[in-house]
Amino acid sequence: MGAEPRPRMEVVLTVDPELTADWGLDADLELVSVRPVSEGPRDRCRLGGSSLDVTDALSALVEEELGRALPELRSQLQSLDVSGLLASHWSRLGDPISVGPEAWLSLGPRALALGGLSGENGAVRMDAEFTLHPRLLLMSERPVHGVAPVPAPSAREASGAGAGDPWDAGSEGQGNGGVSGAAEPGLAVEVIAGFDELSRALGEQLSGEVFAVAGREVELRSVEIWGLDDGRLVAEVALGRGFQGTLWAAGTPTLSSEGTLTIPDLEFLLSTRNPLAMLAARGFRSGLEAVLRDRIAWPSSQLLRDLGLPAGIPLEQELVPGIALEGTVDDISLRQVSVSAAGLRLTALAQLRSQVRVTSFR
Repeated sequence: MGAEPRPRMEVVLTVDPELTADWGLDADLELVSVRPVSEGPRDRCRLGGSSLDVTDALSALVEEELGRALPELRSQLQSLDVSGLLASHWSRLGDPISVGPEAWLSLGPRALALGGLSGENGAVRMDAEFTLHPRLLLMSERPVHGVAPVPAPSAREASGAGAGDPWDAGSEGQGNGGVSGAAEPGLAVEVIAGFDELSRALGEQLSGEVFAVAGREVELRSVEIWGLDDGRLVAEVALGRGFQGTLWAAGTPTLSSEGTLTIPDLEFLLSTRNPLAMLAARGFRSGLEAVLRDRIAWPSSQLLRDLGLPAGIPLEQELVPGIALEGTVDDISLRQVSVSAAGLRLTALAQLRSQVRVTSFR
């Protein structure tokens, strides 16, 4: 005959977990009961080969020893670094997503609020609410983002710029012009166009164009854009043909109520190595300024298209292994504009159509 099966014992322990403000784990532990799995002979404990039943005594002894071990178990739970477990997933949320040849979407995770912890059948459930600050970055090179620490779980709103985020520099203050009024439905995003991309886009629009100014044919050969700390854009325009020289223009970009980007306060400085040309340039300069003022008007749809932003931006970002956020960002409309250290900063409203795809979970 084979050996008899060993008796079984059921231990019921309740755990009420709680996350602390510094991502520690605490829990109230309670030993509810220690008892045989069944009342039948299968789960009765007998001493040696005798008929002496020691089931109740053994259950009481196990319950006593487990009761003594609860403080140590709680201490081990408190030593668990939850933020370390979340750090890689949190950092992955900040990875820029390529949405075009020179366009990147940054979700910008800022805050994490938790609804509580629960467990069932060996699995732990944690309800979480993310606060995101999405940005569209129009840059030729893949943007490098800093790894911000996982914020305190009690945070409901972002308390400031994400640590190590270079695109927040100079973002304080209000934008210039744009659409105002009641809040509109949609996803608020920031579109940040680097100065190199602005120079390229404006150069493609104007370079090689020939203007007739004060009886001269003037060719715009190249354009370079950069920003000033006072919120103005500066353009250096190389001129050719009828006037060999350089034109500098500076002004504050403004968004009209119709969504057109203009620079109404443009100031100009004209330079050439030919002193005789400068003496004759007064009337020429005023005519050139008038031509350029009329040319620098960028409807928002054309601006975004010239900067290389696709009409519909596909979104696919892995949140955790086996779980991905998918969707499309489209219908982008500009609301405000300002100049930051990173480039031209455009506040926009977009429509986000998204879903969460789960392929596996472990």
